[in-house]
Amino acid sequence: MINMQTLRWPEGQKRTKINNRDDRKQWKKPLSHYLSELHKELEKLKAVNVIVTGDVDVQRIDPGVAVYFSLPPKDATGDWQDVLGIDNPKPSETEINDRVKELRARFHPENSRTGNLEMYLKIGQAQQEALSWATGNFGAKHERAIACDRYNEVRLNVKAIQVTIAALRRVEEAGAPGFLERAFAGFAAPQLTEVSHGTAA
Repeated sequence: MINMQTLRWPEGQKRTKINNRDDRKQWKKPLSHYLSELHKELEKLKAVNVIVTGDVDVQRIDPGVAVYFSLPPKDATGDWQDVLGIDNPKPSETEINDRVKELRARFHPENSRTGNLEMYLKIGQAQQEALSWATGNFGAKHERAIACDRYNEVRLNVKAIQVTIAALRRVEEAGAPGFLERAFAGFAAPQLTEVSHGTAA
């Protein structure tokens, strides 16, 4: 389940003027439901380092929502599972490091019986990939941002962002390879800044 933080609007992105905010009567479900839908959509993207920002308590003044996240690099293949022999799709850091220690001892080049330099080097690379997967830290945090304040409630803007992400995914699934990567390049996140409530461009 996603927990919301204080709204941090992407620097440089225009705001919807107060008089131009819309309602969306067909979206009748509560915020918790739309946050759950957003969470599932981001999981399908394999998004990591997710931060959802918005202020329910002051939504009459500012209903904006901004979602920040990272996407795993294209070269994150998952081969670390084969190299390390770990079936668990979400291993702990301790599990990874213990397994690496065991394998390094086995394949260390100075081990006269089972030493293997090529395998030893692969283990080190696999450790980094496994730890990145386990922690969600791929070396780039929150490089993507999608924000919406078109609607007059936080829950509606959460739903709008979820629908946007789903639509982008479906275009690629329909047969436009590389579309998703190019589309999300347009959502590059500037440095996170605190919002100034009540302003609109």
